[in-house]
Amino acid sequence: MSAADSPAPEDLRQKIEREIDVVDWTPLRLHAKRDALFFVDGRLDVGDVAYAIATNRGALVRHWLTENFLRRPSENERETLEKTGESERFRFVIVQPYVLAQRQAGSA
Repeated sequence: MSAADSPAPEDLRQKIEREIDVVDWTPLRLHAKRDALFFVDGRLDVGDVAYAIATNRGALVRHWLTENFLRRPSENERETLEKTGESERFRFVIVQPYVLAQRQAGSA
């Protein structure tokens, strides 16, 4: 894809916002198994994180990873979600090859 084919930043941001959806753990488990799932801390906006990844803002993403604002679910969390995940709701979006998920307040 050439630069001329790339969407304008505001168009990309709108596209990301349109693609954010809400699911329970069930469809996320496969992404977790292939280590493509990242949890987004509730202090961040999942759309902002997706946009930063999509636009290669590496320093910002590294900061979030270092501060644990963006992280893979632990094995313990995955095991717990296998048992209780149908009651948990997540806002999620795909930014290839990653899937970003954020627990919704009040779920579980």
